[in-house]
Order: sequence, then structure tokens, then C-alpha cells
Amino acid sequence: MPSYEYSAVDAGGKKLNGVLVVADEEALRQHLTANGQWLLSSKKRKGQVVRGSAGGPKLKRRALIDFTMQLAILTRAGVSLSDTLKQLEVDCLDSAFAKVIGTLHFNVNTGVEFSQSLEQFPRTFPQLYVELVKAGEVSGNLPEILLDMQHYLEWSDSLASEARQATTYPAIVGIAIVLLVAVLFTFVVPQFTQLLTTMGVALPAPTRIVMAISNVFSSYWYLILLTAVLVPAVIIIGARRSPEFAFRWEKFKLGLPVFGQLRLRLALSRFSHNLAILFRSGIPMVDCLHMLPALVGNVVVADAISRSADDVSEGAGLAESFARHQVFESLVLRMLAVGESTGDMSGALEEASRYYEEAVPRTIKRFFAVLEPTLILFMVGIVGLVALAIFLPLLSLGSSIK
Repeated sequence: MPSYEYSAVDAGGKKLNGVLVVADEEALRQHLTANGQWLLSSKKRKGQVVRGSAGGPKLKRRALIDFTMQLAILTRAGVSLSDTLKQLEVDCLDSAFAKVIGTLHFNVNTGVEFSQSLEQFPRTFPQLYVELVKAGEVSGNLPEILLDMQHYLEWSDSLASEARQATTYPAIVGIAIVLLVAVLFTFVVPQFTQLLTTMGVALPAPTRIVMAISNVFSSYWYLILLTAVLVPAVIIIGARRSPEFAFRWEKFKLGLPVFGQLRLRLALSRFSHNLAILFRSGIPMVDCLHMLPALVGNVVVADAISRSADDVSEGAGLAESFARHQVFESLVLRMLAVGESTGDMSGALEEASRYYEEAVPRTIKRFFAVLEPTLILFMVGIVGLVALAIFLPLLSLGSSIK
């Protein structure tokens, strides 16, 4: 199906430019007329599908879940894909997303594959979504695959919600610690230091340490603030621009206690869920493995998957290939081995997915169960050090007066 660049004008005289995948120029004209626009000029482009310049609106996960759920329900009930999209366009309250659904509906009506239409909106529909729809079209099992996708998106949304809830309290404590340190060492301690200096009191070691820290904060607060902003920025930019830096940084994070295990299990959870869905949809295992690196959200795990995929392509066993890399937990390796030996790889992957559905939330809770008291102890330690620095000279002064 060809794609056309076009220029059109709406009822208000505003000139519009865009790209649509349609059967021919007459179909393009009909689509624009139905939307209150009149074609001025058009040009056929090479290739079948051209992504829009904006790639479609960025949807919240909940909106994509609702869209997928309604698609699955209506198509499973026997409603045609065209009628389903038409109804969803009418019901959609988000005007930007409604236009996307309208384009999908028009393309499907003109003979464009649904997956090809989705590819025009990469910001709206992720790669996994498009690939699964494509597999559903080939296998003729699109409603069931949409149902699988809905369950996966709901699991991802639930996981993100649990993570947000778990991070709320530590984030509040962390902000409180930063503010406490700033106030104590920038305002409180300097006032106390000036008082002690005027009185000529002998200063014990804890007091001298606190005063030295306070002097650093008072004299170089702008450098501290700049460092706090620049260091994360350098890490983020470096990880985006240098694959080697991103790999080393992720390797470092995976080596951290508790937090590293959490990051690894999140990646392995995405691995098992995505592989189970892709394989169950009828995509060959080697093709599934080549798709997975972009879907796990972790460069170290993605690199191991890519290397394993190359080994499998050359004839190596699945479990054997993954066992060569130390990032995969023993459960994943056992499930892959069981799937190979029994011939029920789909069932084995489902079991691994169910395990991580329970293991990841437990690991999140464990991580924050360790983090919360650590932050509180750190805050208590700072307050205790400052209190000690203040009261020791006062006690010394009281003794000298007696």
C-alpha cells in the first residue's frame, strides 16, 4: 500500500500538510473530504508506510490498556476490525488519539494491514505492540493476542504503580534530609560557631568537624549545587551517547546490593513476559530473541540476549546459549531447559512469567524496607552529630564557670 505526502486546506482556509497510507490518490481525496479538508496537491512516496513527523501522541499506559481491551473484547465478539475502530473513534474523548484511531480506521478500510497502520504512530504504539499485531494477522489469532497484550500492559501498569507507592516515603525522607543538611550547615551551625569564637571556648573534635563541614557549605554552596546537577546530567547524557558507558554504568548498578537484584529481576521479568507473548503468538524463537533486546529495558541483559540469539541462530541450544551469560538467574535457565526437553516452551515461559509477577513486587518491597530505615538512621546521625557539636562546648563552658 503506497503512502502519499499531501497539502490540503480546511474550511477555515488553513493549509495543512501530512502523510497518509492509502490505495490511491482518489482514496486520499475521499479521506480528506470526509474530514472537512480539500486536497491541493499530493505526491506518492517510496515505501509502504511512512511514520508521521510527530509519530502520534504519547499515550498514558492506562489509555493504551483501555484501547487494547476494547479492541480485544469487540473483535472476540465477532465485530469486524473496521467497525470496532469506527466505534472506538466515536467513543474516544482524547481528540488527538481519536484522530489516530480515525486514521487507523480509514487505512484498514482501504486495505492497509492493521500493523502497517500502527507503524505510522511509533510514539503511540510501542514496537512490541506492532510486532504482536503483525503476528496476530499472520496467524489469524488477533483477538487472543490483543488479550495477551492487555494483560501484559496491565501487569506493567500495576508494577509501575507499586514502585511509585514504594518510593513515595523514601523520596519524602530524602528531601527532608537534604533540606535538614542545608539548613543546619548553612544557617544554624555558622551562628553557633560565631558565638563560640566570641566566647573563646575550647572546641572538641566533633565541633571542629561540624564547623569545617559548615564552612564548606557556606563558602562553596554554589559548587555543591552545581555538582548535584551536573553529575546526574553527565551520567544521563553519557549513557545516551556512549553505548560503552551505558553498559559499564548499568553493570555497576547491577552489582549494587539489593538494588542490583531489583534491576536485574525487572529486566528478566520483561524478558520472560515478552518472550512468552511473542512465542505464543506464533513468531519463530530466533525472531523472538532478536526482538527482545529492545524490550527488556536493560543494556546488559539486552547484550546477553543478543549474543544468545546469535548462538541459537548458529544451532546452539536455547538453555545452553543463555547459560553462557551470568546475568540470567537459575530459574530462567531451568525453565528454558524444561521447555526444550518437553517441547512445551510456551508453558515453561508462562511459569517463569508467573514467578516474576510475584518475585518482582517482593524484591521492590525488600529494597525499600532496607532503604527507609537507612535514610532515617542517616538523618538521625546528622542531627546527633550537630547536637553533640553544640552541647559538648556548652558542657565544657559550664564546667569552667563552676
